[in-house]
Amino acid sequence: MFFSKDEKNPIKRALQGELLQNEPFIQLCTKIESYLMDTEAVNEQLIELNEQLTMRLKEKGLKPGEKGATKQLRTLIQEILTEAGFREGMLQTIGNKPLKKEDFMFLVSSGFMLKDSSLRASSHGELTHAIQWCLIILKQKKDSSFLENIATSEICDRIYKKLGHQDSSNPNYPFTCWDVLIDKLGEIDSRSPEWLSDHIQNDENQIFPVLREVIKNRTEKGKTEENKGKLQKKLENPPEHYEKHEEIENILMPKPK
Repeated sequence: MFFSKDEKNPIKRALQGELLQNEPFIQLCTKIESYLMDTEAVNEQLIELNEQLTMRLKEKGLKPGEKGATKQLRTLIQEILTEAGFREGMLQTIGNKPLKKEDFMFLVSSGFMLKDSSLRASSHGELTHAIQWCLIILKQKKDSSFLENIATSEICDRIYKKLGHQDSSNPNYPFTCWDVLIDKLGEIDSRSPEWLSDHIQNDENQIFPVLREVIKNRTEKGKTEENKGKLQKKLENPPEHYEKHEEIENILMPKPK
């Protein structure tokens, strides 16, 4: 069967309805896809993220391996995301059951970033999706032409939330637009969270050493039985700033400030 160039485009194949007709959105997604496939370009923003984290730890008198370093990385990530229009506070996934597709898409369409605490010890990583979006945001701040000169503050509304729209999933195609852009298992570039997490933790050229150490320590900590027990207790007795979602299992929501 003959396919036109557009019909072969995995982004378009993942869409339907109004999003399939939304050329500006498709163009933005295509730009993101191309960027995440360019490891050299991604490394530039990993270096920037590393520098910001290094400065923050220095101001707090912390070393990458010390308690509190991960909290500083989370805070930095959240500030970058909030600047781009994301909701304040990251949701936490806890437990062994994956989120239902409809629940996941609802949370994305609401502008929440997920912290995959249940995947902390896996090759996927806990903060990898958040880091992917930070890289996109930092790239746009450096070069506004990257995403067609949209304001940084519009990234969540113009792109991220739409990845949770019902039309970002086509029943005739096995992957959602989210899958194609930033959850592409098996790819050897930053579209795959597994690849990106491994890329950060290996950092053979030592170009983002502080970020590497913080992420690597977090991953190793996640493998301990003590950590697994803490996550379960967290779900049973949420910390002060979190609460269980009333309808979605194994999710902790940040309480409104």
